[in-house]
Amino acid sequence: MKIQLADDVQNRAIALYDDIKNSQMRFGRFLCEIIDAHSEISGQNCRANVIRAFIGILKIEYDTIESYVRTAERFNEDMLMEYSNVPYSVLRNTNPENDWEMDLLKLCQKEGWSSQKHREIKAKMFYEDPENHRDPIPKIQFIQSNMRSLNDDYGLPSSVLARIPAVMHMLEEIEHEIRSVPITGSSISF
Repeated sequence: MKIQLADDVQNRAIALYDDIKNSQMRFGRFLCEIIDAHSEISGQNCRANVIRAFIGILKIEYDTIESYVRTAERFNEDMLMEYSNVPYSVLRNTNPENDWEMDLLKLCQKEGWSSQKHREIKAKMFYEDPENHRDPIPKIQFIQSNMRSLNDDYGLPSSVLARIPAVMHMLEEIEHEIRSVPITGSSISF
């Protein structure tokens, strides 16, 4: 039997869900402000030090906090308004500097895809289009995205799940290092 929800119930659910997404973005922006405020004091590892401080306060994983920061850095207020009907996890896993990812984001918005559908299409595009193989950053981000999904219940042993945050942290360090060095040609391959 299909349940028909009243309009006011549907509207309330939409408003509450929008509040969640908006809170995630506000939290990310707040973290960026804290990182900026401490950058002169903390120096080179400021971002990681601020994130570690919040791990102790909030009792959440490093990669979760990092994703809030990264998403807030990538999407300004205008972009958030433009993609307001897109799930937060899609924004989190989209790099606005990559044209193919933005094309996919626009399609996701137009078609009303779930984050799962977006992830499946992105994987297919990523591995089938040779243009997407030149830049190592999307590959690292794609691996990170898939590793985040391992935290869901896949029946993995706790010893494997316990190592995921460390691997995620290493990937983030690699990504930051790659971003700081200009890459020419296609000498880097995965």
